[in-house]
Amino acid sequence: MIYLVAAIVGIFTGEILRRIVRMRIHSRMAATARKSFALIRRYRVSDHWKERVLLQYSCRMFLNTLHLAFWFGVVVGFVAAAIWVATLFDIQFLHFLLTPFGIIYVTAVAAVYLYLRALLVKPNQNYSFFSQCLHRFALSNRSIAEASFNIEQLTQKPLPSSKVIHARHVFVSGLARAGTTVLMRWLYSTGAFCSLTYRDMPFVLMPGLWRTMTSLSQQKSVKQERAHGDGLLVDYDSPEALEEVFWKVFEGEHYIHSDKLTPMTATEETTDKFRAYIAAILKSSAKPEIFRYLSKNNNNILRLPSLCAAFPNAIIIIPFRNPLQQANSQLLQHRLFIAKHEEDPFSNNYMTWLAHHEFGSTHKRFRFSENSLTFTDPGTLNYWLELWLETYSWLNENRPQGAFLLSYDLLCEDFGKVWPRVAQKIGIRSDLPLTDPVGIKKRMLHEEADNVLLQKAEQLYVSLRSQMEADF
Repeated sequence: MIYLVAAIVGIFTGEILRRIVRMRIHSRMAATARKSFALIRRYRVSDHWKERVLLQYSCRMFLNTLHLAFWFGVVVGFVAAAIWVATLFDIQFLHFLLTPFGIIYVTAVAAVYLYLRALLVKPNQNYSFFSQCLHRFALSNRSIAEASFNIEQLTQKPLPSSKVIHARHVFVSGLARAGTTVLMRWLYSTGAFCSLTYRDMPFVLMPGLWRTMTSLSQQKSVKQERAHGDGLLVDYDSPEALEEVFWKVFEGEHYIHSDKLTPMTATEETTDKFRAYIAAILKSSAKPEIFRYLSKNNNNILRLPSLCAAFPNAIIIIPFRNPLQQANSQLLQHRLFIAKHEEDPFSNNYMTWLAHHEFGSTHKRFRFSENSLTFTDPGTLNYWLELWLETYSWLNENRPQGAFLLSYDLLCEDFGKVWPRVAQKIGIRSDLPLTDPVGIKKRMLHEEADNVLLQKAEQLYVSLRSQMEADF
């Protein structure tokens, strides 16, 4: 373990050194020094003028020295934090670091990192080589992820008070391409909720500590269209379904299988940890007065009773769409992500680390029974239509009392009537401006669906809409 901590320090130090070189701080200081000496040697320049120019050069040198000292302080602070965390786990990292071998080891790791980074990094990627390494370190190893959760709980002490446990948190969960993301973004834009955002990556299990560590170096980003190619723009502050990392770490073996995802029931210990995790997210928020958590996580349909057990007053929204259109949208997304994953192996790993198995080469379908499937090829429309029928049939029979169905089609068709009722159920204002336009895209079908399967799906769709209208 001590070598792992030393390697992290070496990689971090190497990255800071690379940034210093890229910012050319040392080059600017050397250039200013050369200009100063050259000016002093000029006999034809008056002393008065030399004083004025040398004063400017001195200010430049001072500012560059402060800049250099800042980055040196960042390294020292990171090393001190590593020593402190290592001490908590009874790791004698400081003693190792002060030995000749320890110094050589850290230096060698930094040198190898810089060499590999220069060799492997590709331009115009969303994630730099350092960022990819950090994501791999934080998310690919269950022990590291669990340790980050424990460190957060130990240092931040986000106790789940009765107010947090009994708050009306909102969980949006359904089959993908049912408008879940748009609905979550609408709710988040009201300012009534806290949620995880892209800034919490990759240490999503210690949101408070990670936000503190990155508060001085937060980057601003221009909104860009997300990987789904559906017109939704995201940046670092956009909410996202990142909490699945928690369930993967503490309950992964109970629902993630080699070829499928199955329903699960959280243990009492995991339920307590989940309450503490949500408390940590709320505590780390910039708005400590908000006690309502917002989640959009499609995998939550596998554990709805566990969510209700953790938060008795939680509101669970299950969006659904016209089965043929939703299945067709899923098929198109699957083909899109297949191409992306072949082109970019990191995106493949990224989705696996987050347990997002909806589409692409990492796809694992929901299975709610051992019944045999008629359509097993995810490259066909019937596969996704059968998945729609199986999923919403199970949800129709097993959704808990605190969950209500929401037809995304009906919401878009009659927004002025449906949205106020949704807002009333959730307990928010309905007259606030929304971040994304209201509407639904109907894409052209490129293959026909099985008639029997489609008829069953359409019958269930009509039944779900009727139940929704009755609930409202």
